[in-house]
Amino acid sequence: MASARAALDALYPDGYRDAHERADELAAWLGAELDGRGYTVRPRDLPVVAVDLPESLVSRLREAGWRLSPTAAGEARIVCMPHVTRESLTGLVADLDRLR
Repeated sequence: MASARAALDALYPDGYRDAHERADELAAWLGAELDGRGYTVRPRDLPVVAVDLPESLVSRLREAGWRLSPTAAGEARIVCMPHVTRESLTGLVADLDRLR
């Protein structure tokens, strides 16, 4: 508990705001990249991208090592958490293009 409290004290509020804004910018970038490739991207309010990909492509992406979880409606969900980088998302897009 002490370490959690120390993290909260160190980050609150500016650090959390910065992390959320960075994650949201990454999600917006990824959504635009996927939309530009003709995929249906769901509107979002959070740093989460839900995209309608063919199940066969999702399977190939999983085989390539990507961890994609489905939404209730069956879209692939990509959550832009603090550890996610533009570099990793660029890699996802590159693999998506390669495996298409």
